[in-house]
Amino acid sequence: MVEVQDYNAEKPADQRANTTVFLIIQQTQGGNPTFDAPWSEVNPKLYFSLSESSTGVGAEVTTLGATDPSDGSRITNFEKVPSSDPLDYFVVDRTSGRVTLKKNLDYDAMVRKEVNVLVRAIGKNITQFSTAELILRVTDANDNNPVFLERGYSFSISENPNSVFIGRVQASDKDDGDFGRVFYSISGQGADNFYINPQTGEIRLADGATLDRETTQEYTLIVSAADNANGSSTSRNDEVSLKIKVIDYNDHAPEFERSVYQFFKYDNLEAQRSIGVVSAKDNDEGNNGQIIYTINSGNENGMFQLDPQTGLLTSGTPLTGRARDQPYTLQVKAEDRGSPIPLSNYATIQVTIRPSLAADSKPRFEVPERDGVQFNITEVRRRDRVQYS
Repeated sequence: MVEVQDYNAEKPADQRANTTVFLIIQQTQGGNPTFDAPWSEVNPKLYFSLSESSTGVGAEVTTLGATDPSDGSRITNFEKVPSSDPLDYFVVDRTSGRVTLKKNLDYDAMVRKEVNVLVRAIGKNITQFSTAELILRVTDANDNNPVFLERGYSFSISENPNSVFIGRVQASDKDDGDFGRVFYSISGQGADNFYINPQTGEIRLADGATLDRETTQEYTLIVSAADNANGSSTSRNDEVSLKIKVIDYNDHAPEFERSVYQFFKYDNLEAQRSIGVVSAKDNDEGNNGQIIYTINSGNENGMFQLDPQTGLLTSGTPLTGRARDQPYTLQVKAEDRGSPIPLSNYATIQVTIRPSLAADSKPRFEVPERDGVQFNITEVRRRDRVQYS
C-alpha cells in the first residue's frame, strides 16, 4: 500500500489518500553465459603467464568459471574449440573448466612466446554459449648454460708491450634477459696480471702489471662465462682454458762466462789450429738470444780467427816467429741478433806464444876426433816458465 499526504493544504483537515500497488516478478528468459571477470563480451581475452620450467605435461593454466544468467547457476559444461588449438597444446576439463597443458612448451624453440586457445561456456540451453580466448604467455627459464664459441683460447703478448690489449673471448646463451646475459671472469695462477671486461670479454694487461718471459713464459688460466649474475636463482656457467704466451723482448745482453780468457801456445802452431774457446750466454730467445762472436780489436795481421757461431779461436796464420813474453791481447764482442737494436758485451783474450825450440828441438854437438876422453862438449842450462792450471 502507498499513502500520499498534502502537508501544504489550506484547510486544517487531514488531507491524505491511500492506494495499493501490486509487483509481479517474472523470470527472464535466455541469455548467454558470462565468464568470471576480467572477461567481458567487449573484451573476451584472458591472459595467463607460466615460466618455461612450469610448463610440463599436466601443468595447470587456470580453472575457468562462468555463470548461467537464466538462473544464476554455475556453468558445468565447457569445451575447447578444436580449430583454435592446431598444435593440441591444451586440455579442457568439460565439467570443471580446468585448463591444463598436454605438451611441454620450449621457450627457446618458440617463435612467438605465447599460445592461444578458445574455450566455450555452454548454458543449460545448449544454444546459448559464450567464448573466452585464453592467451598463455611463456616466460623464459634459466635452462641453458653459456657456451664459449671456442673450446680454448690462446693469445700472446710481448713482455714489453706497446699495447695492453691481448684478445677477446666470447660466449653465447640461448636464454633471454638476465638468464642470457653473460659475465666473464678469469682465474688461475698469475690471473692478477690480467683484466677481463666482464661484459665484453676483452682481455688486457692489468694496470701496473709487468711481464718477464724469463720468469714466466706462458700463463695457463681459466676463463668463465656465467649468466644471471644479479638474479636470485642459480647461475649457470661454462669454463674453458686460456693460454697467454709471453713473447720475448730483447732486454738481455749477452754475458761472457769470463771477462778475461788466457790461452798459451807454442810458436810452431800451424794455421787454422785451435787455440781456445770463448762462450757467452743470452737469456732471451730466438734471434734475441742468438749470439755472434767477433774480434773487435788487437788482431794485427790477422794472426787469429774467431768462429762467429761457436766462439772458437784459431790461428789465422802460422805462429812461427811470433813467440814473446808479453801476451797478444784481443778484445772480442758477443752481440745478439735482437731487433730493433742488438745488444752486445765484451771480453778480453790474452794469447801467450812461447818459443818451441826448447820444447821440440833435439840438440846437436860436433866433437873433433883428436879430442880425448873427458872433453867438455858444452854446458846446458834450463830455464822455463811454470804454468799453473
